[in-house]
Amino acid sequence: MSLVVVVKKCVNLPNVEVFGGKSDPITSVIFRGDKQKTKVVKNELNPEWNETLTFGLNGKPLTKADSLEVHIKDWERLQRNRLLGKVSVPLFDLIKRKSREVSLALQDGKGSPMEATISLSLEYNAPTSSKNGSGKDSSENGGIESDAIDPTGGVGDEEYEELENNEEGDEENQDGDVAVVGGAGRPRSRRRKKNRRKLSTKPQDFQVRIKIIEGRRLVGSNIKPVV
Repeated sequence: MSLVVVVKKCVNLPNVEVFGGKSDPITSVIFRGDKQKTKVVKNELNPEWNETLTFGLNGKPLTKADSLEVHIKDWERLQRNRLLGKVSVPLFDLIKRKSREVSLALQDGKGSPMEATISLSLEYNAPTSSKNGSGKDSSENGGIESDAIDPTGGVGDEEYEELENNEEGDEENQDGDVAVVGGAGRPRSRRRKKNRRKLSTKPQDFQVRIKIIEGRRLVGSNIKPVV
C-alpha cells in the first residue's frame, strides 16, 4: 500500500527576494508526519518539478480524516527558508476514486487565499482484500473465513475424530451429520462435516471462543472438576 504524489508545478508565486533576483521555490509534502521534499528551482516564480514522492502506509489504509500538507518555500542557503504559500489537501475521495488531478489555490502564512496555485497528481494504491468463495471479504470474521469457523462453538475436527474413534455407538445420519452418543443413549453433540479452508493471513483483531463440552474417564470418586 502506498500514496503517490506527483508535484507538478506552481504558478504566480510571490517574489520575496529583497536584493534582486527571484524566489528559489522548494516544495515540502507532509503525510502522517512523514515529510518529503522536491528539488530547488532557482530564480523562478512559475517552477515546474514533475517529481514523484511515494509515501508508505505501513499497512494502514487511507481514512476520511487523512490529508496532505503542502508547503512551498523560498530556499535560502544560510538563512531560514521563507514561506511562499501552503495548502491542505483532503484525501477522502481517493478511497473510492484511487487517483485524481488537482490544481489548488495557495494560502499565505495567515491563511488568506493567494493568486498562486499548485498542481498535483495523487494516486492511492489500496490493499487487495482477500475474498472467500461467496464473494464476501474474509475480514468480516476477523480474518478467518466463515466456513472455517466450527458451528459447535469451538470444538474442532480433531476432538470429534477422537470421540468417533473411542465411542461405541456412533451413528452417521443420511444428511452427512455425525451424532456422538453416550453410553446411556443420550446425544451429546452434533456436527456437520465441512471442508476446512485456509485461514487468511491478513492481520486482524479477533476473539476465540472455547466451549468445554465434557470430561471423561476422570480418576477418583466424589470429585468436583474445575477447568
